[in-house]
Amino acid sequence: MSVVVTLVHGTFGRLPWKDASWTGDHSRLRRRLASEFGDDVVFVPFRWSGMNWPRARYRAAQRLVDHFERIAADHPHSRHYVVAHSHGGNVVLYALREAERRGGAAALPSGAVCLSTPFITAQPRPVTLFRFVATYTVILVTLFAVFANIMGRLLASWIVRLDPADTMLYAMATNEVWLEFALCAVLAWYGTAGLIELARSRRERIVIDHIRTPLRIHRSIGDEATAVLAKSSFFSWMGTLAWSLASALTMAVAGGFAAITWAIRLIVRTVASTISPDVAGRWRSASSVGLRPEPYAWPGSVRPVDGKIRLPWRF
Repeated sequence: MSVVVTLVHGTFGRLPWKDASWTGDHSRLRRRLASEFGDDVVFVPFRWSGMNWPRARYRAAQRLVDHFERIAADHPHSRHYVVAHSHGGNVVLYALREAERRGGAAALPSGAVCLSTPFITAQPRPVTLFRFVATYTVILVTLFAVFANIMGRLLASWIVRLDPADTMLYAMATNEVWLEFALCAVLAWYGTAGLIELARSRRERIVIDHIRTPLRIHRSIGDEATAVLAKSSFFSWMGTLAWSLASALTMAVAGGFAAITWAIRLIVRTVASTISPDVAGRWRSASSVGLRPEPYAWPGSVRPVDGKIRLPWRF
């Protein structure tokens, strides 16, 4: 019975004009395998882009499944083994998972060998209330800051010319900042939920829980795969720490801003009621229906006819 060995190179293991050296005809690995199996061994190098990003490996895995099926059709009575180096091992694992999902047991290799492969995995992170609220707050503050600035510049001239007799439009213009906040709140909710779903789908795509094909892993101490895994773990931890600190800071700033705003409002209301009951009555009337704007423009964007800069809100 003959043996077919598929050789899968790793990241940047192939140049446009040259294959990986260890997959060549005179490599030490091929000579050693040929001495073990004799003349009945057939070597088939599998070529893929070798780019270091997940999509390249997923595409290579799809092509490798088709390669398995061709080998099974061309050599129906041969044993088929796969030898992969570096990220080529992840390509092989993705291909084996996809082949098992397709149900093509006859096309599966008899075994696979991974040499210095930095296996990629993703552990589920529990979505706690704090993490959800922190992520939601960061997205909400960012959206509102950008959206309010853009809409303020676009609507300034229109609001100045608005006729107070048009009750509906005037009410919308009076409270447009709250409408913008409500819209950003909804968008931030869907954005947060979308990020959680995206993380779950990415994990399902990355993680390989079980494969039926026998697998042998060879790795030397301190090889390149170990160094890559150590560095990636460190940077992942640093990114998680930075995100947690940014989320906590954003929540603290947002909470402090809200507290200061309500405190100022309470102080102004108290002072107004102390100075003049008439002012206090007008304050209560404005509080019940929302602040009533002057012919309105964003601060500093339009000057009144008399040339004086006036506050955009009055009581």
